[in-house]
Amino acid sequence: MLRRLSALLVASLALTTSACAQDLKLYGYHTYWMGDTWQAAAPHLDGLFFFDVEINPDGSLGKTNGYPDAWRGLAVASKAQGMYVPTFSMFDSTAFRAVFASEVNRNRLADQIVALVNRSNADGAHIDVEMFGPVPSGAKAGFSAFAERLRLLLGTKHLSFFLPANDWADAYDEARLARVADFLAVQGYDLHWKTGPEAGPVAPVRGYSLSWQQIVDRYAALGVPRRKVFLTFPLYGYEWPTETGAPGSPTRGPGRTITFRPVPASLTPDIQVSAMARVAEYGMRRDAASGSPYYAFRDSTGGWVQGWYEDAESLRDKMAFARRERLGGLVFFPLGYDDAELVRSIRPETSAVWRR
Repeated sequence: MLRRLSALLVASLALTTSACAQDLKLYGYHTYWMGDTWQAAAPHLDGLFFFDVEINPDGSLGKTNGYPDAWRGLAVASKAQGMYVPTFSMFDSTAFRAVFASEVNRNRLADQIVALVNRSNADGAHIDVEMFGPVPSGAKAGFSAFAERLRLLLGTKHLSFFLPANDWADAYDEARLARVADFLAVQGYDLHWKTGPEAGPVAPVRGYSLSWQQIVDRYAALGVPRRKVFLTFPLYGYEWPTETGAPGSPTRGPGRTITFRPVPASLTPDIQVSAMARVAEYGMRRDAASGSPYYAFRDSTGGWVQGWYEDAESLRDKMAFARRERLGGLVFFPLGYDDAELVRSIRPETSAVWRR
């Protein structure tokens, strides 16, 4: 009887989660270092972003990490599901100024992006240009001008941007970008970060000064349509040395990245801890304020350690939040860090469809 009730509960949760997914678009970032792990996640998503093709300081394209030739299978599978888009990235403030303050350089970048999208038969382009230091106003305006040119050159093809939760650098005109973008993939993670002063949920919906609710309210105040906001969901977490075992405890040093499920060391040699392995040893706790899971234990020196991550329950909570707020969807990062367990839980019925 208990087994039957348990089976009915699991089936009910699967149906509820699947129903929640129907009115949300769901995408994922497949990172080049994760090999063929995309195969387990692709059937359950509306498309994939390949990460990444790098942008040089002169606006030309740099290292492509094998795109497109090494990723033909990924392209075919993703397009069968709905959409396949390469990500073009930059994370350096000096390069940002060099490219976007120069009309010549930003036009070169737009032209080369479109040429590669067309040559690889991709469905569009995703731009991940992340700035966390001050940028001159000319570069900020130049980035918007680049976005508008890229929209014209791509025509009806997809165009989206990754943007930070909070624009501390004042590098982006979010409303202007939203007008030319299909959507904005807004950072929903690192709201407690690796080198931060306190341990806590990486992607809290509520209960903290930095949260999904705060992000959504900010973008709404900027005039970004809610349907164009897609929040990014982390398939990783952080483990910190802390002063106590309580949520919000001060950290005793920088944290380290953990995956949800174990990942082969050949793929992520710098990440050797998984949340599920820790939970099996120390048990799981759930933060009442955010709904996010975590674990806590004392290490060999007697000091406290906390690990925070997201699981199927917190994912369902976030999907319900996205529906209530009338957002466009979610984007998972990085695919494979959950061994597709969390992504697969969203739309379990698609496995059979994929096999036909």
